[in-house]
Amino acid sequence: MPAYQLEPRSSTLESAEQRLLAREHIFAVNTAASFLDVLRDVLQDERYNVTTTNFTTRTFEQVAAAAPDLLIVDLTVGQQGGWDFLERLRQDASTQGIPVLIVSTSAEILERAKLLPSSAAARQFLRKPFALDELVVTVQSLLSLSVMAAQTDGSG
Repeated sequence: MPAYQLEPRSSTLESAEQRLLAREHIFAVNTAASFLDVLRDVLQDERYNVTTTNFTTRTFEQVAAAAPDLLIVDLTVGQQGGWDFLERLRQDASTQGIPVLIVSTSAEILERAKLLPSSAAARQFLRKPFALDELVVTVQSLLSLSVMAAQTDGSG
């Protein structure tokens, strides 16, 4: 009878840490913890690595340090911090290439956001409430555009 030698599992299977690092990272910023919880649950179910935070004085530094593949920003009426945050993202070389999904309950805010000067990054807009499937499709679209842009930049 032939002797079989089994390879150790670690050499044939990726570790959980390697799989986690290989997933695309989405960073969501919002003032409502319940909305952040829903975003995290839905996007983690889609196999994304998700970080969430409220708007704080350190939000920009957190995003810059995390260097996510996609940023979701919820703009609300009467909140200047979100606009300042978007402007800082656009102006900083380390963050201006991050694609941004801007969400809001206000059509007026979304129209104003569409008029913001554009950075090199792709932008999309969703009005709340939105279907969770619409969120997932929009996220996938932005991430695909980002990958295509990176490939184009690398080939030129």
